[in-house]
Amino acid sequence: RTSFYDSLKDKELLERLASWSPTVRQRAADAIKRRSEPPVSDLIAMLGSESVNARVGGCTALEELRGRATPAVPMLRRLLTDEDMWVRVRAASALAAIGKPA
Repeated sequence: RTSFYDSLKDKELLERLASWSPTVRQRAADAIKRRSEPPVSDLIAMLGSESVNARVGGCTALEELRGRATPAVPMLRRLLTDEDMWVRVRAASALAAIGKPA
């Protein structure tokens, strides 16, 4: 189940994080979590996307990274006032998962 997503390049996982499908987004986020060097800066860039699905996917992956996502805290805080309710919810979840610096 995980081998397919683990074999994808970062760019392909980032594309899947922007999917309309919550399952695809979660599997991509899980694969990113397993990376020794996750693409945190690319995930932060996703948070500024016009696509709601991309913003939700970026938040989902950052939540999975927990403390390794600390550089995303300022952008996640900004998303707490996003126009989309699910983006706000996912941003709050990511901040909670990051912990103390958030």
